[in-house]
Parts: sequence; C-alpha cells; structure tokens
Amino acid sequence: MPLFEYQCTKCHKLFESYKRPSEDAAVETCPSCKSPAAKVQISLVGSAGSGGASASSAKSCGTGRSPFS
Repeated sequence: MPLFEYQCTKCHKLFESYKRPSEDAAVETCPSCKSPAAKVQISLVGSAGSGGASASSAKSCGTGRSPFS
C-alpha cells in the first residue's frame, strides 16, 4: 500500500497514512484535530534501481572489503 503524507490545513500538523489504490488519497482526516481538511503533500521516496548512484560510485562507510570474499 502506498504511504501518503498530509498536512492539516486547520492545525498544520503533518501526518502519514497508508491508502489502498482503490481509496481516494485526497480524502483524509487529521488525527490531532479531526478536521477533514488535510492536503496531500509531495513525498520524495528513494528506491533501489531508481536511477540513483551506482554501486561503483556510491560512498560507503565500510572498509572497502567485501564480507563475502
């Protein structure tokens, strides 16, 4: 299920909610003030293989030695 980020237009609280593809992502009630006036925020999510840095150019905090060799 996709995770959506919202901001309440009444109390300005930020919160997240999982929505099924069949549910309307634009409709959500604020868990703090119960206002139905929450707006979907743009969420930046990284995923493997999404065009990011390749393994050879990525920075690592390790020693450079593979644990598999």
